[in-house]
Amino acid sequence: MAQKRRVAYTVVLEEEPPGSWHAYAPAVRGCFAGGRTRSEALRRYRSALRLHLDELAARGAALPTERHAAAVQVVVAA
Repeated sequence: MAQKRRVAYTVVLEEEPPGSWHAYAPAVRGCFAGGRTRSEALRRYRSALRLHLDELAARGAALPTERHAAAVQVVVAA
């Protein structure tokens, strides 16, 4: 049985056109998803990413590595 490990990637969510969200991780080429809301796009992306990474692992390919910090927090006065 294959060993499981946790990986983290920075995910970009973009709204283009209005009402259509797209999600992708710059470090993971060829994997993306979309939805009508941010949460739907992110949920679909997580599923697509899991399948994509499982396929890479099944072929014995190295998993993509995150090149930058996985999160940045900014406080903005509203």
